[in-house]
Amino acid sequence: LADRNFAEAAVKFEFAISQQPEPEFRTYVGAARALEGRNEPGAARQRLLKALELQPSNSFVMMRLARVNFALGDFAQAESYADAALQVNPDSTEVMAVRMEARRAQNKEVEADAVSGPLLAINQAREQRNAGDTAKARATLESAIAEYPGVPALRPMIIEHEAHARNKAAALAPITAFRAAFPGSAAEADLIRIEGL
Repeated sequence: LADRNFAEAAVKFEFAISQQPEPEFRTYVGAARALEGRNEPGAARQRLLKALELQPSNSFVMMRLARVNFALGDFAQAESYADAALQVNPDSTEVMAVRMEARRAQNKEVEADAVSGPLLAINQAREQRNAGDTAKARATLESAIAEYPGVPALRPMIIEHEAHARNKAAALAPITAFRAAFPGSAAEADLIRIEGL
């Protein structure tokens, strides 16, 4: 997955699953990520459901299930998984963003709160990045950080963005600023671990 060759990664993960009598949690999650990268949300959902069976309270898997259900147009199910993830991890702005988009897609009222502006910026940056416009995505996140300096979730999003853009030096730079602004934050440690920085 590191080189973003999702087709090859999907084949390898599926082979690993077929060879293991009881595949591991991370094998299912890796397969799901590769299938998402290949734009196969239905198959990714099946692998994530298997991962959730192994770790029923894993908020990351619930969040990914919310995303793939959203991609499949099952907005009610996306909202349901986002709600479940928020029960485990109530401070996750990424999960809040998925939930907000799922509610909007169902024409439901979206709660107005202090986090909706940053969430909109995160979603906009993610869409820009997915469309291949990494410079615009970076600018959106930098603007949001300047506008909402008290929202700690925005700095990790810059790190995630740079890591996905394969710009390790730029991904590591905001970690220093993040540590200074929010010492001891668990979000920082999780992000560094997840992104492999």
